[in-house]
Amino acid sequence: MDHPWAARRAARAGTVLPVLVAVLTACGGGQSTEDEQSRDSPDFEASELRKAQLVEFEDATIVPEQSEQGTYEELESTQQAQKLREATELDKPECVDAANPWGSLPGVRTSASSLATFVQDQETITHTLIGAAPETAAKALEEAEPPDSCGSYTATMEGGETASYEVSDLDMETVGEDSHAFVVRTEAEGEEVLLYNMVYHNGSYLAATSVLGTDKESDYEETLAAFTDAAVEREEKILS
Repeated sequence: MDHPWAARRAARAGTVLPVLVAVLTACGGGQSTEDEQSRDSPDFEASELRKAQLVEFEDATIVPEQSEQGTYEELESTQQAQKLREATELDKPECVDAANPWGSLPGVRTSASSLATFVQDQETITHTLIGAAPETAAKALEEAEPPDSCGSYTATMEGGETASYEVSDLDMETVGEDSHAFVVRTEAEGEEVLLYNMVYHNGSYLAATSVLGTDKESDYEETLAAFTDAAVEREEKILS
């Protein structure tokens, strides 16, 4: 990997958090070109979603090998997250998908998607666009909040190592037609790891932004808001 900091911390944090963290360690596979795709195919829709991703954001640099496109359930990052979840035991099993219960919805898993990963300073930003039907996207937001019991939980990895997690909502302005923001806190390599998240529904797509970092002095919430606002502006321009 070209970004060992992001990969190392994401690997540790991603062991028990779902797709929004595990995806940071994934290296996307080959992507087909538009010339090889039918305009009605999921591959073509995924390539259109890719075009709607931000090309740049402030000082953030896009990481091509950690960006991918295709059907959501077939993304390498999605499959990797599933393997990580299966290899982890939680003291509260209902919290296995605490950060993205929407990711298991059939209408989401079979939809075209695009994932983009950016790195700036000591933070990693990921943005996922999913071409879900409006009713599926709306349902995803209904299920975006984890069960009340998942405000804190503990995970035990295959090697017996344990980690504690805290999930709390963020009071942020609504994005798109509906949105939900929250932060996940854990510890990796002796440092507190912060994962700020925004899930939103806008028109014919569902999207999620995450900001991962360890600097307590950084305003990750501000980064989350600014990146998501910029992403929505581009999406509305390209996908309208």
